[in-house]
Amino acid sequence: MPEMPSGDPYIENILEQVPPKVARTLTRDQWEGFRAALKAAHLTGRHFVDIRFILPLYLTRIYCILIFGKDTRERVEHVLIERRKRMGMLIGAAVLATGFLFLLTVILLVLYILRIAAEMDLVPGFGPGQWPGQ
Repeated sequence: MPEMPSGDPYIENILEQVPPKVARTLTRDQWEGFRAALKAAHLTGRHFVDIRFILPLYLTRIYCILIFGKDTRERVEHVLIERRKRMGMLIGAAVLATGFLFLLTVILLVLYILRIAAEMDLVPGFGPGQWPGQ
């Protein structure tokens, strides 16, 4: 296999996946063509900050990357839309439950006021001012 130019680790990693039988048949120009096509298709340039580099250490190399920018992946956008829908349904259910509890409280209060106005004793001898032992 011709020596691949060192550079972007992302591109190197993809080119290393080429089967050895195929890699032996490629010329230096073909390798450079693949490298250029991969670099053009790569996400580099879509982010506000995109820093990639390799730290060569004594026994190994460490690949470092710092990317900062708006997340434009479709999968993430779909997840965010689903989360917003679920949150909207949750807020709607909370508003509906709060409204139902408020309505129930108002109905019970009106019934209590009507009971007092009609001077009804639901439990004889038990009520405000009529506590047992008084």
